[in-house]
Amino acid sequence: MSQWFFTRAWAASALLAACVLVNDAQAATPPQALNAVDAGAHPVSGAITTKTSGLGFTLDVFALNAARTAVDTGFNGDVLVDLLANTVTGVRLDANNCPVSGTALTVGTVTLTAGRGSATAPAQADVWRDVRVRLRYPASGPHTLTACSADDFAIKPATLAASASDADWDSPGTARTLDAATATATPVHKAGAPFTLRLTARNAGGSPSSQYDGSPTAQVACRLPATCTPGTLNPGAFTASGGTLTSHTAVYSEVGAMDVTFIDSSFAAVDADDTPADCAGYHLCASAITVGRFVPDHFDVTANTPAFAPGCGSFTYLGQPFGWRTPLRLTVTAKNRDDQPTLNYNGSLWKINPAALTGQTWSALAGTVEAVGGLPPPAVTELGGGQGRIDVAIGMGLRFSRTARAAPFDASLNFSLHVADAEGVTPTVNPYTHSGIGFDDGNPATSQDARMRFGRLRLQNAHGSEFLALPVPMTSQYWNGQGFVTNGGDHCTSLPAPTLIFFPQTANNQLASGETSASQNTPFVAGNGDLRLSAPGAGNYGYADVGANVPEWLRYDWDGIDQGGDGALHDDNPRARATFGKRNSGGRLIIRREIY
Repeated sequence: MSQWFFTRAWAASALLAACVLVNDAQAATPPQALNAVDAGAHPVSGAITTKTSGLGFTLDVFALNAARTAVDTGFNGDVLVDLLANTVTGVRLDANNCPVSGTALTVGTVTLTAGRGSATAPAQADVWRDVRVRLRYPASGPHTLTACSADDFAIKPATLAASASDADWDSPGTARTLDAATATATPVHKAGAPFTLRLTARNAGGSPSSQYDGSPTAQVACRLPATCTPGTLNPGAFTASGGTLTSHTAVYSEVGAMDVTFIDSSFAAVDADDTPADCAGYHLCASAITVGRFVPDHFDVTANTPAFAPGCGSFTYLGQPFGWRTPLRLTVTAKNRDDQPTLNYNGSLWKINPAALTGQTWSALAGTVEAVGGLPPPAVTELGGGQGRIDVAIGMGLRFSRTARAAPFDASLNFSLHVADAEGVTPTVNPYTHSGIGFDDGNPATSQDARMRFGRLRLQNAHGSEFLALPVPMTSQYWNGQGFVTNGGDHCTSLPAPTLIFFPQTANNQLASGETSASQNTPFVAGNGDLRLSAPGAGNYGYADVGANVPEWLRYDWDGIDQGGDGALHDDNPRARATFGKRNSGGRLIIRREIY
C-alpha cells in the first residue's frame, strides 16, 4: 500500500515539475508580436479577404519578432484566438490595434510551433462590416500580450435575393409580384408610380443574415422591348429589418420590362484594397430579376386648329350635312408620372386602338348638332417614340337640327372623346374636349360669315302666253328672324329637273304632256333657280302643276301636315301652278281707279 502511494506521489510531482518547466519556458521567451492572415498569405504583409456568412474559414497565425518584420521561429506555445466584430466601420483602435468595442466571436486555442500555427474559424451565422482577429498570450491567461491582426475584413451574406411588387398599378405594396415580361403579360404598373423593392440577405445555410443593412445599387438592362431606350430606376430609400431591405418608393421612368441586377459594393468595402471588386470578391450581388410590365401613367393630348367647311359657300342650311375643311387631328404623347415622355411606348406596347376610343360627342352653344347616320370611329396611327395621332373622321356626317325656324347664327362646336388605351391608361383629364371648332369657307374676307340659316325653297304660281316661255319664280330663301328673304349667297343648290303634273284635257285645258318642258339654273345663282317652262305653242293653253324635289334642308311646312308622322312639319316639297293662255286674276294690274 505504501509502495503504491509513493509511486503515485512521485508521478504527480514529476507532472507538476513538467508544467512548471513549460510555463517557465513561455514566461522566459514570450512572443514579441502576433499576427493573423489568410491561409498561405505572407506572415507580415498578408491580408484577410472578405468572408461569407455561414461558411467557416482558415487563418494562419504567427509569432513575429519585435520589429514585426519576420516570424519568431523560436517561439513555441499556445495562443488564444477570437474575432472582434462590428456592424459598423470606423470604430477607434486601441494601442493593441484592437477595436475598443465589438462582439467577441470564439475561434479557440492555437498551438504555434516555431512561430507558426493554423486556426479554423467556425461558420458565422450573421454578417459583420468590420472584423479583426484578436490574439492573446498566454492562452490560459492572465494575458500578457494582446494583439489584433494588422488587416481587418468583412463577413458578407452568401446570397442577396431581390423581388418587386405592388398593391395596384398606382401604389406600392406586396399584393402582386411585378415580373411580367411580355407585351400582354400582367400585372402592369404605371411608369413613375412608386412600387416596392425587397432584397433579402441570407447566409450559406439559407438563414437570413439579420444584421445586413447594406445600400445596393441597381444596374438596369432592357428586357421589353428588345430594342429600347433604357429607363431610370430609382430604388428609393431602403429600410433594413431582419436582413431584408425594403423600399416602398422605388420608381421606374419607362414602359416595358427591365432586367435588374443589384450590387452592394459598400457593405464589405473595408476589403476594397485587398479583395477583388466583383461578385466573387467583396461585392455582394443579387441574381438578375425581371421587373415589369410598366405602362404609361397618363397621356397628353393636344390638337391642331380644325375647321369645318360650310355646307354651301359661306353658310350652311340647318339640316344640311357638313364636313371638314381642316380635319381635327389629336396628338397623343405617352408620359410617366413625372410628365416625361415614355419613349418605349411603341410597337407591341402601343395599346391605343379605335375600339378603345369611345364616347365621341358633338355639342354646340347655339342650336343642336347631330350625327347623320352615325359617326365612323377615329383612326389611330402610331408615330413611334411614345407618340401617335388620332384623326377624327366625320365625312359629311354632322348637321344642325332643323325643328323650328331660327335666325341665322354663327356655329361653334365642341368635341369630346374618351381617350384610353386597351389597358385603361387615359389622359389626366378625360374625356378630352376641344372647344370652339368653327367654320372656314377658305375666303378670309367671308370666313366670319359661316352661318347657320334656316332655309326653304319656294315656287310661285306663274301665268303667261302659250306663245312665250314662262318664268316660274323659284328661289332659295332663309329666315332672317322676321321673315323669309332670298338667299343671295346661295350659289350651290342644285336640283333635279322639276316634275310637271298634267291634268285631263277639257275645254279650258288643252295643255298635254310633252307640250312644254322645264329648264333651270344648276346650280342656283344668287339664290335664283331661273326656272322656265318652254312655250307650248298655239292651241296648247291650259295649266300644269310644277313640283321640285328638294333636299330636306330646303323643305318647308307648306300644308301644316306632318307627312311622316315623326313630328317634323318641315317636310313638304314646294309646288306651284303654271298657266298658259289664261288671264291671271291675281296678276298684273291693268287699271286702278281711286275714289276721293
